[in-house]
Amino acid sequence: MHLYALASNNELDKATDAAEKCKLRVENRNNPGEDMQLNSCLAFIELKKGNFDKAIEYYNKVDVEDQWVWYYNALAYNKKGEKQNAIKLFEKIANCNCNSLMLAIVRKPSILELKKIE
Repeated sequence: MHLYALASNNELDKATDAAEKCKLRVENRNNPGEDMQLNSCLAFIELKKGNFDKAIEYYNKVDVEDQWVWYYNALAYNKKGEKQNAIKLFEKIANCNCNSLMLAIVRKPSILELKKIE
């Protein structure tokens, strides 16, 4: 979570440095959960940096059933100019019927993003 906080506050150099240190620790442990969390953090940092291809690459390595991942992946696609991929993910969120905190957080912003695109 420290990486997200740094990236959210646009302390991207600090976030990148901390992520590299974390990466070294995580790679040696072969823990799939840690790998997914790290890739999610790395994706968010790359998204904040404007490296949309790299962000998408990292997001594609994490939990494909996580609405949070769908949302930020959709943002990366949208900012990259791949509107159709973004629309598919935003619609997937808007039409999702699961009961989750992540969905509660990203549903409204997804619907707003869809209105901007269409």
